[in-house]
Amino acid sequence: FNRSIRKFCCKIDHKFLLMERKVILVTGANKGIGFEIVRQLAKLGHEVLLASRDEHKGKEALLSLQSENLNVRIVPLDITDESSIKKSVLYV
Repeated sequence: FNRSIRKFCCKIDHKFLLMERKVILVTGANKGIGFEIVRQLAKLGHEVLLASRDEHKGKEALLSLQSENLNVRIVPLDITDESSIKKSVLYV
């Protein structure tokens, strides 16, 4: 079991994230791991785009992160819907 977990782990290049300010889009970002990724990237000084399929939940997540004075914007995005993807591209 332990070996299969290691197989799917990814290594984050922290030097890349710390070098210069970036604009980063995170999908599934209104809860769980995606939400925490947004928080950590924003704390590093990046401008983070919080992509959420559910606009209401996305706004709740956004308000929570903004209460921490983090630079986060919301992008409505359903990655299973081509028209949603095209709208998001125009937004970004």
